[in-house]
Amino acid sequence: MNKFTKNIEDTYFPPIVEFKAEAAKRLDYSKPVFNLNQAIPNYQPPDVLKKAIRDELEKPSFCFYTFDEGIPELRDAIADSLNRTFAKKVSRPNICVVPGANNAYYSMLPVLASAGDEVILLTPYYFSHYMALKVLGIRPVEIILDPSAQDATSMLQAFSLPYEKIEAAITAKTKAVVFVNPCNPTGKSYTQAEVDKLYEICRKKKIYLVSDEVYSCFHDSYPRSASVLNNNAFPEYCVCINSFSKTYSITGLRVGFICASEEFIYHFIKVQDSNVVCVSTLSQAAALAGLKFADEWLNEKIVFLRNKKEKFVNLFEKSVSSFKIVSSGSFFVYLNYANRSIKAKELCFKMMEKENIIALPGEYFGSDQDYAIRLALGNLLENEIEPIIERLARITWG
Repeated sequence: MNKFTKNIEDTYFPPIVEFKAEAAKRLDYSKPVFNLNQAIPNYQPPDVLKKAIRDELEKPSFCFYTFDEGIPELRDAIADSLNRTFAKKVSRPNICVVPGANNAYYSMLPVLASAGDEVILLTPYYFSHYMALKVLGIRPVEIILDPSAQDATSMLQAFSLPYEKIEAAITAKTKAVVFVNPCNPTGKSYTQAEVDKLYEICRKKKIYLVSDEVYSCFHDSYPRSASVLNNNAFPEYCVCINSFSKTYSITGLRVGFICASEEFIYHFIKVQDSNVVCVSTLSQAAALAGLKFADEWLNEKIVFLRNKKEKFVNLFEKSVSSFKIVSSGSFFVYLNYANRSIKAKELCFKMMEKENIIALPGEYFGSDQDYAIRLALGNLLENEIEPIIERLARITWG
């Protein structure tokens, strides 16, 4: 008799946790370490958020339960922010505050699918999306996107959405398509036309489009980011997931939101109440302060991160390297390499030992990713860009 469930046995260990452990064994900490493992901003949140937390601590209710769906002031502020940014207007009943996007996704799945149902993932996918499906016994169905980029006159670009393949993969068991825009791990920003076409397929088939827009502030088109919230049909057959983790550099506070129909929110709260109940008052106070007072700070950070990514890409393209950038954007650069003598996981271990670089191998992002590597640039200092490109150029296969 198995000691643990088959679902949990069949789910791989969290990649970030595994690679932190490997780094502890393989890195030389007497030399500079280049941590490109996780999408973490390397700057502090704005002071106004810290003040909001300190002020909240002075209130007798700071450690009490709050509303399952979030404090009304924060839900209203989220709706106001979305209404200033996107075309479709929403209100408080469309918003539920959540303890981070990962938990939102996990809690959303039982609303849409049961064990044995199917959910379509677009590969390369975000590994936590795959892991949650496996834990819950929901079958992930991969649609592998093409990493090859054609000439400028071609309609095909790296990781374009193969609409016919997606539609053909939808069966009676399919309950949703999961879409990440901008994408983690590739960084690709999808256009509004691409979003609308994918959404139309889901509506036609009467399945949900789960749109993970955690990096929407870092979309190539920001402040006019492509979003399901620009489609007039929203929230029919759609749920939008977002987070303040990267937006305000508060990854550890675990606070975000979902935007969906009132009916969906009603059922979602059943799962949230049986899971985490609510988000801490301190985290909600920080998010509210960010929405009210941190626009200028956020815009500066968006420009800072965009410039850092562009500098990395420009210098990388001038270097002589065995790697090729196939996509980049928001926090990420996605590399491929042609040598098939070593898979990405083994190569990443070698990068730790030889060059003190921590990066994540493509195996964790789905099928046919064995020779891809994700670099997360959020934790990279600007004066580290040239040294790390030099180190990448030194990587050999022997």
